[in-house]
Amino acid sequence: EFTNWNPTVPTTGTVAEGTYTAQYEDTDKVKTPDPKKPGDTPEGYVRVTFDATKDGNIDGNQFKYLDVRSDVTWDDAAVTAKIPATAAYKDATKEFTNWNPTVPTTGTVAEGTYTAQYE
Repeated sequence: EFTNWNPTVPTTGTVAEGTYTAQYEDTDKVKTPDPKKPGDTPEGYVRVTFDATKDGNIDGNQFKYLDVRSDVTWDDAAVTAKIPATAAYKDATKEFTNWNPTVPTTGTVAEGTYTAQYE
């Protein structure tokens, strides 16, 4: 993402020849906010929520949030690496079966909530 010119392009004075280099900041494709205090979705990102339900957990938390840059696709390795494969039920009476709705595997990532299903 473009941040500024180096050196700063003058806005006053006489026009003179010079070289100005664009400066860019690398932006993460996927950010994982704190599941207990996710805060607002950063500008240019969409939030994907995984809900293990009140009776389950993902790494000890009911929710896992992914803030994904709005130009990233579901099949991008940065996304697939962060999607939880499973959730754990509170006891051994049920097992995780899938996310509802099914997590997409193609197309641009869109905001949504995926809820754990157990049997």
